[in-house]
Amino acid sequence: LPTDKKKATLGCIARLLTLDDLVSGLGEENGRWVFDACRGIEHEEVKSTLKVLPKSITAFKSFPKVSYPELEKWTALLARDVMKRVQLDNARNNRIPRAVTVGYTMKPGGSWIGKTFRLPFPTDREFDSRVQRLVDNTRKILTERGEKSFIRIGFSAIDFVV
Repeated sequence: LPTDKKKATLGCIARLLTLDDLVSGLGEENGRWVFDACRGIEHEEVKSTLKVLPKSITAFKSFPKVSYPELEKWTALLARDVMKRVQLDNARNNRIPRAVTVGYTMKPGGSWIGKTFRLPFPTDREFDSRVQRLVDNTRKILTERGEKSFIRIGFSAIDFVV
């Protein structure tokens, strides 16, 4: 396996270690689990999510790097996407979110820094007004915080009520 500062990947383990090697080093249960995981094998049964409502509705976008005013078009696109999906969810499940979490990631000096803030879910009557309010409120908070450059941003509608 790789040494020093290199990390062992599942591919390395699959190529270099046999099942016997893994069982010998990790025990029967863990050795078998690692052996299977390296080959994409999972024995746990898939659980049905039929009639289980999601706790959030999200839309995120990653970029190499983006700043305002270019970020504005992405926040508008993502806000519109979340609003459409919330509208569909409301028609199916008769519920609305009370809040939206805005998540964003920056990479100043090479280190990733993720931050979030919460906004009330817009309640304007018109769809386009709700989208614009979310875009405007997001810009306002990011500007107040002095955030200028982003590698990821997204919205997550949360805290649903009937």
